[in-house]
Amino acid sequence: MHSFNLGRTRRALGYASTAAFGATLIMAVAPAPAQAALPVPVAAVAPAGTVIVTTKGIPLEVQLAAKKGAGERSTVTSRPAAMATAAGPAVINCTASSDWPHISREMPSSVDGKSKIGCDAVVEYLGVQAELYRYLDGYGFSLIGIGSLDYDYRSAGPKQSTAFDFCRGIPQYYYTKGYQTVVFPAGFQPPAGTAQTQSPVIEVTC
Repeated sequence: MHSFNLGRTRRALGYASTAAFGATLIMAVAPAPAQAALPVPVAAVAPAGTVIVTTKGIPLEVQLAAKKGAGERSTVTSRPAAMATAAGPAVINCTASSDWPHISREMPSSVDGKSKIGCDAVVEYLGVQAELYRYLDGYGFSLIGIGSLDYDYRSAGPKQSTAFDFCRGIPQYYYTKGYQTVVFPAGFQPPAGTAQTQSPVIEVTC
């Protein structure tokens, strides 16, 4: 497991534009031996029922400002390779998500937002970086925190990046955005995939 802060340089990598909270990405296919079995899918989102996220009470201008930075697609899907057999191709599914910002349990007096990615089989490379955005009256949402790039080779994950902001003492509107990258094993099509995920806007007071 490796981690370093990529800062803004990741924008030059050409990420595809997708935006979905907990979107499942079906991104590569290849023939599978008859005896092969896929591992149990990795859970990459928070357990259901732990927090209720709603736009109730959030001003319309705040919601519209958040949508300006969202991507245009929610899933990335690949077709079976031409060499697939009658037995069917092996499909690697990678799940990307960005959690709603909340009071941090890791860093006192701060707010954090987490982005994650995990696959149901080992891939060549897996990486994720989170960004935290805060609403500023008159300016819209501004990038306020960048998490370290969390990545690994020959891994199924999950990987997680966390971005932070200091508590302001008054209610603030936030959302988390994540940039996820996967490089698949040789023989899979497409050979790599990217995603951009965004959480709902939420008000945090701390």
